[in-house]
Amino acid sequence: MYRFEEDRLYRPTDSELRILATRGTLAIWRHEGRGPKYVRLGGHVLYEGRDLNAYIDERKIAPVDNRQARNLAGVLDRRAGERADAVCA
Repeated sequence: MYRFEEDRLYRPTDSELRILATRGTLAIWRHEGRGPKYVRLGGHVLYEGRDLNAYIDERKIAPVDNRQARNLAGVLDRRAGERADAVCA
């Protein structure tokens, strides 16, 4: 997996950031309060490598055993049915 240099500051124009999103998408995320942490210094937007790595780590998804997923889906279906029964009663 790609890791950013922890102590380096990255600009939105740095090609390494393309692994996360386009420059335009990063700007939209900043405007919406989403995406990786950033610093604004003297009119420049900078991302610390450690914050970019943390952003990636927060989005890791662990694979789920299909049996576990089916069991969970069954539990959720039963709960939804119980709620519907309670509302109709």
